[in-house]
Amino acid sequence: MFYCTGPFQDCVYLMEELDAVILMQREGPVLHVFDIYGGGDVPLQEALSAAASGPVRQACLGFTPKEPGNAAVSKREDDDDALFLLAGKENLFERYPLMFPILSHA
Repeated sequence: MFYCTGPFQDCVYLMEELDAVILMQREGPVLHVFDIYGGGDVPLQEALSAAASGPVRQACLGFTPKEPGNAAVSKREDDDDALFLLAGKENLFERYPLMFPILSHA
């Protein structure tokens, strides 16, 4: 909730038809979707289509979607984040393209 009343207060959109709140920002043809709250089982593509006002060439997600569909996955290069894994333990990041939600960063 910190982001909704602070740095992203101009990025909060209520999508009544989806019963969802979407935190997003548009930069030309690129839609940055930081998170989607609510919406039940609305498919991601439907939520993105409803959120986009005008043509969008790329949607960059700040979270790992439940069903990525035909999404392309790219590695984020960010030196400010670190996750330490214990040696000898399972590393889920090797098998699955996962990321911690951008809004979970402190």
